[in-house]
Amino acid sequence: MAKKSLLLALSGSQQSLQAAQLCWKLAELTNSRVTAQHVIDTFAISQLLGHELPGFIGTAPYLEIRADLFEKMKAVGQELVKVYDERAAFHSFESSSVIDSGDPVQEICRRAKEHDLVVIGHQTIDNDHLSNVRHQFIRNSVAAGLAHECPRPLLIVRELAGLCKKVKLVMSAEHINQLLIDDCIQTANLLGAKVEIICLAADNHEEPAKMLIKDLQKSNPLLNNVKIRVHNLCNATHIKEALAWDKDGEHAVNNRELLVIPTRQIVGKRITVFGSSPSDFIKHAGFSTILLWPEEHSQPIFKQAIIGMSAYSK
Repeated sequence: MAKKSLLLALSGSQQSLQAAQLCWKLAELTNSRVTAQHVIDTFAISQLLGHELPGFIGTAPYLEIRADLFEKMKAVGQELVKVYDERAAFHSFESSSVIDSGDPVQEICRRAKEHDLVVIGHQTIDNDHLSNVRHQFIRNSVAAGLAHECPRPLLIVRELAGLCKKVKLVMSAEHINQLLIDDCIQTANLLGAKVEIICLAADNHEEPAKMLIKDLQKSNPLLNNVKIRVHNLCNATHIKEALAWDKDGEHAVNNRELLVIPTRQIVGKRITVFGSSPSDFIKHAGFSTILLWPEEHSQPIFKQAIIGMSAYSK
C-alpha cells in the first residue's frame, strides 16, 4: 500500500507555521510523509523590477538589483527550510524539504501532482491597513491562485486552535459526490470528530428536505448517524448567500471545525458549490480552516491510509 503524502507550502508567516502544525498532526495520524516546499518568488521580483524595453537608463541597474534580491531571498529561504527541518525532526513522520524558484502557484501545482493533499497558510488582506498592500497581495495571491489551479485537495489554514472537532461538508443537492462524502467521514473518524452535511438546494428544487435526507441515508449506510441539513439558496448572488450563511447562528463555523467545499471546472472557470469563484470565497468568508476539493480529483485523501486504524480522540 502506497504511503500517503502531504505537500506543505512553506513561508515565513505565522499562518504558515499554523498550517505546518496541522499538517504534522495529520501526518502523524495517517503515517503520511510530508514534503515542505518553499518557493522563491522570482515572478514577483520580475513584476517589481522588470522592464520589457530599456528606458532612460536601460535595464542593467534593475538586473543587478534583481540578482542581488534573488540571492538575499535564497538565503532567507535556506534559513527557513533549515529551521523547519529542525522542528520537523522531532516528529515521527517521514519528512523532507525542497526549495524551488519561479511562480509559486505553478511550482506548487507541479509538485502537488505527486501528493494527496496540499496544505497552505493564508492571511486575508485587512482593508483598514492598506499601507502594506503590495506585500499582502503577493502573499495572498498564492492561496487564491492555488484555489483555482491546484490539481489536488487544498487545505487552507487561516488560524489553528487544535485539531478540528467537526467536519462540515457543504454540497449541492443537485450534485451528490459519494466519494467526497466517504472521504469526509473517514477524515472525521481519523480526527475523532463529528460529521455534518449541509445540502444546498435551489428554490426550484422539487424534492422535499426530509425526502432528500432519507434518500441520502438510503444510498450510503455511513450516513445513518450523520447529521444532514438542507439549506435553501435564494436567487441572490451566491457569494453573498455564502457570507450570510457563514454568519447565521445555525450554520456558524468556529476554529474547531473543518469546512469542506467542493469545486468544479465549468467552461474553463472553477467555481465553488455556492457558485462563486474559490478565490472570492476564501478572500471574503471568515472561515478558519477550509478544504477545497476539486471534483475532478477521483482519489480519497486518507481512506486507504487509515484502514484498520481506530479513531483518534483527544
